[in-house]
Amino acid sequence: QMKHAQSGSILLEILLTLGGLLIVILGLVLAILAGTQLQLRGQRQALASQLANQQFEILRGRPVASLGSQTDGPLIGNPEPALTNLPAGQAQLTIGDYQNDPNLKEVTLEISFAEGNRAVHLTFATLLGAGGLNE
Repeated sequence: QMKHAQSGSILLEILLTLGGLLIVILGLVLAILAGTQLQLRGQRQALASQLANQQFEILRGRPVASLGSQTDGPLIGNPEPALTNLPAGQAQLTIGDYQNDPNLKEVTLEISFAEGNRAVHLTFATLLGAGGLNE
């Protein structure tokens, strides 16, 4: 009778140990999944930032007087490869005079993309001047 009770207690200990191990493994899997999601989010935000920098550099290479103004316009050059790497990626470029000064342009680029069930909207902005910002 004592031996039978002891074997039941060993079985219970094994089941409790396996349950604890399962909880630890599940926690590790969830941590890995969360880390992967964060890494993917960072990659997408870095891609959007690279696209914005590319657009700003293209505009910096043009005379300020030739930029004019545009609201919610298309991007310059060939941004399609970068946008296709963002799920449901869209971008709008806005150029306007800064404080009514035609020699100083405010450029805003809004990039949006899907991340799971939610939309992410990032806004990048810079100023462009004829002789640089300090002149």
